[in-house]
Amino acid sequence: MPRIRSSSRLSSFLPAELRRPLLAGAGVFVAAWSFVSFLPAYGDWLFGDVRFYDNWANMMSNHLVPYRDFNLEYPPGALPMFLVPVYLRKLAGYYSTYYFWFRIELLVVGLLVLLAMAYALAHLGASRRRAYAALCFAGTGPVLLGPDALARFDYWPALLAVAAVAALVARRPMLACGLAAAGTAAKVYPAVLIPLALIELWRRHGRRAAAKGLSLALAVVGAITVPFVIVAPHGLSWALHRQLNRPLQVESLGAVFFGAAHQIAGVHLHVVESAGSDNLVGSGPHLAGTLSSVLTLLAPLAVYALYARSEGTREELATASVAAVTAYVAFSKV
Repeated sequence: MPRIRSSSRLSSFLPAELRRPLLAGAGVFVAAWSFVSFLPAYGDWLFGDVRFYDNWANMMSNHLVPYRDFNLEYPPGALPMFLVPVYLRKLAGYYSTYYFWFRIELLVVGLLVLLAMAYALAHLGASRRRAYAALCFAGTGPVLLGPDALARFDYWPALLAVAAVAALVARRPMLACGLAAAGTAAKVYPAVLIPLALIELWRRHGRRAAAKGLSLALAVVGAITVPFVIVAPHGLSWALHRQLNRPLQVESLGAVFFGAAHQIAGVHLHVVESAGSDNLVGSGPHLAGTLSSVLTLLAPLAVYALYARSEGTREELATASVAAVTAYVAFSKV
C-alpha cells in the first residue's frame, strides 16, 4: 500500500497524495452540512444556542461591551464566532438571517478543521486509505452529531485544538502552545494540549524552551482575556463562577449511572433546568459532580505521565493528544 511521505517543506502545504482524500472529506462534510441545514425536520433544532449568539452579536455590533454591559458565560475567545455572521449578512446586503450566516461560518470553519487534519496526517505518514477514512469520517460530523453540530460554536475551538495537534505532530511545539492557548480562550478544553507541547519543548530543546512555550501560552490567553478583566472584572467573574458551579448535566458520564439506577432500581432523580441545561441535583449528583471535576484533572495528568515515559514518536504524540482531550471531555460534569 503506498505511503504518504511527509517532509519539512510540503509542496503547496500538502503532498499531492493527500489532496484527493482532503477533497473527498470536504465533499462529505459539505453534503452532511447541507443535509442537516436544509432538511425540514431539523429546522426547529437549528436555532439552539444560536438564539443567544444572535442577541449577543447584535448588542456587540451596537457597541455594548460583553461582560460589562450584558452577561455572557463563554470565554472571550468565542466572541468572534458570534459577531462574524452579523457582518457577513451585512456584506451580503442583509440577505437571509443570522442563523443562515452562522451556519455558513461553521461550514468554513469545518472545512478548515479537515485541512488541519490533513496536515497532521501528512506528518504522521498516513496511508492513502487511512487518510480517506479519517477525513471522510470527520466529514460526516454534522450527520453523526445531528443539528446540535450546527447550533453551537464548537467547531471553532475544535479547529484550534486540531490545529494544535497538527503543529505538535509537525514538531512545532511552540506554535502548538499558541494555538492551544487560543483554543483555551475560546472553550477551555484545548488547554489539555499545552502540557504535551511543553513536554515536547523540554524533551527536545530543554527547560528554557519549555519556559518560553509556557510564557507564549500565557501571553496568548492574556491578550484575549485581560482587556475584559480590566473593563469588566465582575462580568468575567460571574461567567467563571457560573461554569465552575454548574450541577451535574444529564448528558454527562456521571449522570449515566444515576439514569441506570433510575431505570433498574427505581431510584428517584431530581432534574432541574439551570445554566441553560437539564441537570441532576441532590447529594448523590453533587458528589458525582465533585468526583467528575477531580477526574477531569487527574485523567489528563495520567496521559502526560505516560507520554513523558514514551519514546515521543509522532504516533504516540497524536495518541496522547486524543487521549488527553477525550479524558477531559469524558469526565467533565457538563
